[in-house]
Amino acid sequence: MKLLLLKFRAPNGVPSTCGAILTAGPDGRDWLTLVELPFNPGMSITNAAEHIANVVVDALHLAPAKLRWFEHYPARDGVPAVLDAIHFNVAAPRRLHTPTWRPATHAERAWLALHTPLTLDAAPHTETVQ
Repeated sequence: MKLLLLKFRAPNGVPSTCGAILTAGPDGRDWLTLVELPFNPGMSITNAAEHIANVVVDALHLAPAKLRWFEHYPARDGVPAVLDAIHFNVAAPRRLHTPTWRPATHAERAWLALHTPLTLDAAPHTETVQ
């Protein structure tokens, strides 16, 4: 597992900071979780997700097809923690674009809670089973 502090200039030009946790996932891919930090002076991880993803892939020489992305907002001021999975489309050769979000599944939450330092609430999202 790697814990990273990412300092970057957001697309709007404002210096920004976020955390990132890179760990080997149970599916054979690397799982990368972006973490919103309370002292971030700039753009949120949600608004800068595409930019951050491309910076991380380039800086760490990662293969986008072998990554799963997550976004974590820690609990704060009575608001429960949020953990979402992010899907990026990939353009050749290594450009990530058009992110979409969904709540992390119970299995994803459980795995990340056991294998990373994230503090997650017991059940913040309800899954629909069909």
